[in-house]
Amino acid sequence: MPNVTASSAAADLADLIRAIDAGRPCLVVAHSMGGVVATAVAELAPTRRP
Repeated sequence: MPNVTASSAAADLADLIRAIDAGRPCLVVAHSMGGVVATAVAELAPTRRP
């Protein structure tokens, strides 16, 4: 079983959002350690503007 880190979880979530968002806005809500992952996702995939 691979080790899961905040960085790897953020990368996986960012990939998933890109795969399913179809260009639509996406809101990520988290608490506790999920907040660390959500913040990392925001750094990996900042707000896109047309």
